[in-house]
Parts: sequence; structure tokens; C-alpha cells
Amino acid sequence: MIAKKLLVGLQCWTLGELEKVLQFSNEQVAGIILGDPFCEFRMFPHGNWDLVALAKSAKGAGKTVVYQTPVYLTHPRFENTVSAIQHLENNGLCDWILAQDVGLISYLHDAAMRTPVSWSIWGTDRTSSISYSYVNFLISLGVRGMEVVNPEWIEPINHLGLQVLMRSYAPTVITYRHKCYVESFFNIRCNMGDLCQKSKFQIKDLRRNLRLKVNGYVLEVDAPSLFIQPSFAPDWFTVHLSDSQQLSDFLGESDFS
Repeated sequence: MIAKKLLVGLQCWTLGELEKVLQFSNEQVAGIILGDPFCEFRMFPHGNWDLVALAKSAKGAGKTVVYQTPVYLTHPRFENTVSAIQHLENNGLCDWILAQDVGLISYLHDAAMRTPVSWSIWGTDRTSSISYSYVNFLISLGVRGMEVVNPEWIEPINHLGLQVLMRSYAPTVITYRHKCYVESFFNIRCNMGDLCQKSKFQIKDLRRNLRLKVNGYVLEVDAPSLFIQPSFAPDWFTVHLSDSQQLSDFLGESDFS
């Protein structure tokens, strides 16, 4: 039987939601993933001001904390992200960083940051295959882990000395972009997440014959996710859920323990 170490990401984190997640034992939930890949206000009611408070509470409860950095790191987001990482590290509030920006990874490596960096799924989800040269390039930048969606990648990546995070349960993302789809559809500017509640509608993808859910900066397949159970054990399993209630359902249905 594979020993499962589970890292949980929620679409929206609040202190109330975190308290519910922290009630699960470390055998059920080893840690949490904080940080939205696109918009901090989609995940946190007060933006990244909530990041430190949530990380502190999770670490106090003995959980592993992973920080997912933004996908698009333009100015001043790059500087703000570096500042957040430095603050988390200096206060012992982060165990892993998920990153997909080569510039950020190089910067952290040159700055001799101690928190290990894992290449995020957002850096590979548009690629159907990876190569040894690709992985070795990431290793040369100081990457110490890699998040994957293909179970067949776990063993070879592990043999290269990287920890593997297997994304085992998450919405199927068809595409994403740097501008919020909800802003485009409503032709209005979002004000610190006030459009997130409108991100509940669907569109029809005629080419793929799919119904897609509009979720901020991403388009997702409007269908239940399937749990991916690999035959070779990763170091971590990652799951991305809507809320703590879905986590309870997931743990009950998948017997994840």
C-alpha cells in the first residue's frame, strides 16, 4: 500500500475553513497549499494579507505549508512575491514553494533562499511530455521538487533526486490567460475580488463539445474530477478542492489515509 502524504489546496481560504481542515490528522491531511496562481483576491478575502496569518495557524498545528506563487510575475507582482517568500522564510512559515517562473527560481537560487522550490504544474500543464534535459535544466536552477499530473513521470523524476508532488485530484483546466475571463465577459473591472461570485456560469466549447466552467482566469471542464492513483508512490499527493466540505467528502469517498 502506498503511504499517502496529502497536501490540500482550497479555492478560497478563510480562517474558518482552515480550522475545519486542521481538524484532520496529519495522516489524513499532511499540509496545505496557499496562494492562487492568478488572483490573490480569488483565494483570500483580504488578498495576500491573509497569507501570513493562515500560514502561521497551519504551522502552529503542525502542518506542512506550501506557497503557490503567481503564474504571471510582471512588475510589481514579482517584487511582492519575493517579499512574501522572504517574510514566510524568515518567520519559518513555509516548507515548500511552488513556482513556474524561471526568473523567480533563478532569483531565489542566487539569493540562497533556504526554502526548497518545486516546479509547479502550471509550468508544464500545456506540455504532454517532459525530457531529461528539461528536468536537468530545472535542477541546474536549484529546483528540488516537481509537481506532475502523469503517474508515469513519478519514478524517473524521483530517480533524478527530486521530490515528486503528484496532482491527483483537481479540476481539468482547458486553458488560462493573464486577463480574468469574468472581467472580459462583463466588460467591467474587478475590485479586489468582487466579481468572484459571478464566476459561476458556463460556456459551450463547440470545437471540443464540452461545457466549460468560467473560473476567473481559467476555463475548466464542468465535470467531476477523478482521483489519480499511481502505482509508484510520489513524495506528496496534491488535491485542489472548492471548500472544506468537499475535502470531507473526498476523504470519505477515496479512503485517503
